[in-house]
Amino acid sequence: EWVGESLPRFELTSFEDETICSQDLGGKSFLVYFWFSGFPPCVRIAPILGQLDRQYSDSDFQAIGFNADRVLELGVTDQQRRNYLQDQGLRFVNLHVDRSTRQTFGNINVFPTLFFVNSDGVIFRHIINFQDQEALESIVRELVQAD
Repeated sequence: EWVGESLPRFELTSFEDETICSQDLGGKSFLVYFWFSGFPPCVRIAPILGQLDRQYSDSDFQAIGFNADRVLELGVTDQQRRNYLQDQGLRFVNLHVDRSTRQTFGNINVFPTLFFVNSDGVIFRHIINFQDQEALESIVRELVQAD
């Protein structure tokens, strides 16, 4: 139901207290990755997404993490999240999801949830739960070739 729809607008704060909104991403293809700390499928998929973010950055593709720890009321600090990202070699921007953004994206309850978005801001693919590297890379290749 999401494919072909415009990505919902958002304005969220990064782990470094920078405000980032959907309009900041215009002209690039990207992945919105909903995750929360310590959840095994998210831990398994994160290094794959980090590798794809690095591999396809020259193609104007980037990954953006939407972390749900706060809305799920998990006792994880920003420093713990930053340490995790550093330990995993994840360099892409990560944002704190708020309740209204979570609801705008369909009240996400299954993690990870992935939205692949083209440079026009239209959802190209919507994936729920863990996917292996081959499946994810196939989607990214198709996305950047279509743009």
